[in-house]
Amino acid sequence: MSIKEKQNNENILKLQYTSRHIYNFAELLGYISWLLTFVIILIGWFDKSNNSYIVAYVVAAVTILNTVVDYLRKKAINMAASIRTYIDYTLFDISTCLLYTSDAADDRIS
Repeated sequence: MSIKEKQNNENILKLQYTSRHIYNFAELLGYISWLLTFVIILIGWFDKSNNSYIVAYVVAAVTILNTVVDYLRKKAINMAASIRTYIDYTLFDISTCLLYTSDAADDRIS
């Protein structure tokens, strides 16, 4: 079966769609992360209240939320990349990945 035929296989097309959908979701999470960063900046910039401890709690909560969103973004990118790797391995009939460590290279030399 040629690569053209393989890449148009229904399962591969579904995987490609899923990978693109996950990448798009990761992009959305990136925009949300930027928005949360700007919210933190604006809160600190426009805060003129005497209740600075409340502002500190709000900033801390938004920072934690931003960290979670960024973690989810990175996880989504890794998941989509893994799907793309699987697709490439399937299309090009790659069955193993050869990884050499320095110890393995030293063993081969000696």
